[in-house]
Amino acid sequence: MCGKNVPKTQKVLVEGTVLMLCDSCARFGKILDPPKKEVNSVIIERPQSRPVSAYIPRQKKPPVRKNTDQEDLFIAPEYAQIIREAREKLAWTQEDLAAKLLEKKNVLAKVERGELQPDMKLARKIEKLLDIKIIEKY
Repeated sequence: MCGKNVPKTQKVLVEGTVLMLCDSCARFGKILDPPKKEVNSVIIERPQSRPVSAYIPRQKKPPVRKNTDQEDLFIAPEYAQIIREAREKLAWTQEDLAAKLLEKKNVLAKVERGELQPDMKLARKIEKLLDIKIIEKY
């Protein structure tokens, strides 16, 4: 219990648990076996190391691009007004829409005010949920 490194320990029952304790800690429980007079030293041998094989990295595949080039897409300049009008048409609050989009209300409020342009992922979620079009092609 104390953490001392001692040459001899005793088997002691402390609060229902059998522990090997030094003499000073043994007083906290009931001694089960008489103390051993001789301690056999244990020599721990390290296992022989195995030969290490050379690591050969796998060939990385190039990322698969979808057919739609995202460079050709952009968010409509009037996205804030479109989103707000569509939300109000459904009689949803900003909290309702944010919960359905799994976004924070503050983020949605900034998007509706035009302070924050949504990324493509959020814009697609908004389009799908409100049935509107805010992503356009060049």
